Parts: sequence; structure tokens; C-alpha cells
Amino acid sequence: FPNLGRGNAVRTAMLAAKGDWRLVLDGDLASPLGEIQKLIPYFENNMCDIIIGSRRIQGAHIEKPPSTIRWILGMGFIMMTQIITNIKVSDVSCGFKCFSKKSAEIIFPKTKINRWSHDAENLYLAKKFNLRICELPLYWNNAKETRVHIISAIIYSFFGLLKIVYLHHNK
Repeated sequence: FPNLGRGNAVRTAMLAAKGDWRLVLDGDLASPLGEIQKLIPYFENNMCDIIIGSRRIQGAHIEKPPSTIRWILGMGFIMMTQIITNIKVSDVSCGFKCFSKKSAEIIFPKTKINRWSHDAENLYLAKKFNLRICELPLYWNNAKETRVHIISAIIYSFFGLLKIVYLHHNK
């Protein structure tokens, strides 16, 4: 099967899912499955439409921090995302996100980004449709190996953010 990108995979899964809550996790389980129990109070209190795991807020614990350059680039992407899209969350690209059925049905039929910046597109649409976003501090064990090429990731991410605003602004 051809690789159509993580954004396409997440969209396909979210639209096929039937549950009241739909969780996306990174395949390397950088946040262990036990972190799912932290979602329960959010479900019970109906506090949020989307719950985003964060490695960058108080209460988060990073077992193996990324290299300094990766950390700086990650912070740069967050700042770039906040400036271009006006999304005010601390960890846009964390691979631990949970969507309510309502939010998934609003967001995912409208998404267009298949690769870089798909997380930012999901959050941009959530903001556009006034969905409640909560951040949850996570335990994170950074994977040592990565297949991400930093320079191309920066370029694709930047143009992806511009594309999000172009595709969804006033539409």
C-alpha cells in the first residue's frame, strides 16, 4: 500500500471510528498506554471536545529529552504555528490526542493536509468551530531513532501552515 501520510491515516481512522471518544497515539508509544487513564476525568466532566497531550506544560515528565537542536526546532514550530494560525496550545504536534465524536465529525471531513502540519490543521479547525481544547500533561519517553529529516520537515511544516490558513480561512 502506498504511504499517504499520517494525516490521511488519522482522518481515515477518525471517520471510521464509532466511539464517543477517539484516541490517536504515536506508534512508538512514547506516552505509555497507562496515560489513557488521565483522560477519564475529562470524559466524566464533559470539559473538552478535544484533549491534547502535552510535553510542555506543568506536570509533564519527559524521560529521555530530545537533543537540544530537536527541542529548539520543536519550540520554533510551536511558535510558528501560534503566529501563523493563532492556535494557542503548548504542544501542537504531540502524538497523543483524543477527540469527542462531535469534534471528529466536525473536523475530519474538512481536513486536507495528509502529511506535515496535519495536527495544526485539526486544531485550526477546532478553533474555527469553537470547540473546547484542553491540554493534559503527559509522561513522555522520547524515541532515540527518528526518520524525520529536520530541514525538509521545517520547510514542509512552514508551507503546510500557510496552506491551512489559505484553505480554511473564511470558508
